[in-house]
Amino acid sequence: MARRKKDDAAGITLLIVFAVLILIAIATPIVILAGYAYNLIKGNAIKKNLRGNLSDFWLNSNEKIYFKEKFNDLAQVNKIIDDANKKGEDEGINRNQDGSFSARSNLGKELKNIIARHEPIQQSLREEIQQLKLMPHFRWSEFNSYIKNAAACILSLLAWGGTLCYYYVVLDKQTISDIYMPYLAIATNFFRDQSDKIKMIDGDIRMIAVATVVAIISYFAFGLIFKNPGVKYTPIPEQVTLENIDSY
Repeated sequence: MARRKKDDAAGITLLIVFAVLILIAIATPIVILAGYAYNLIKGNAIKKNLRGNLSDFWLNSNEKIYFKEKFNDLAQVNKIIDDANKKGEDEGINRNQDGSFSARSNLGKELKNIIARHEPIQQSLREEIQQLKLMPHFRWSEFNSYIKNAAACILSLLAWGGTLCYYYVVLDKQTISDIYMPYLAIATNFFRDQSDKIKMIDGDIRMIAVATVVAIISYFAFGLIFKNPGVKYTPIPEQVTLENIDSY
């Protein structure tokens, strides 16, 4: 009984794995084609507004103002914290093991509270400023990903189609439909009556498996080899600083 249950579980697992592999094989060209269309549309929507220089993804006027305001706010908070630390050092107030001032005296307690209140603000401002510094690069990276993904999808589709053409010759297929019928077969034969099942020849499963693997590998290979195809249309932006913020 236990062995029978084990065999049943193994059979169900094998069936699930087989079903997943079939779904991957069928979905691969569809997903790649849809991915190409999506990334092409998104990339072209950005591309039409590019001028091909560093201003393409730079901060706009409002973002520049906001950046400078946050820089000034950070300078003020830094001064408050620095002044509190200096006053505590000048007054000889002891520090705790975590670096904060001892609260045994009224002044120590006051300075400790001032620093404790302003350090979270300081950290928040630093994070906001860092995000603004990198915003042009983030925007460029998003555009670059659309260009890269669209190109990777095209390469993947060509590799998939090329593999099918290879098997078209090797398996002596007679018509183009003979290439795609095995896909229809693995997708629908499970639901067909025995007399209505689409026939498959030796090599069809191998053809589908190899074409799927080649398509997937080609997609990721392009992404690894060609990392920044977006530079063809516009350069990678610099990091924003107070010195260059008004340069673009």
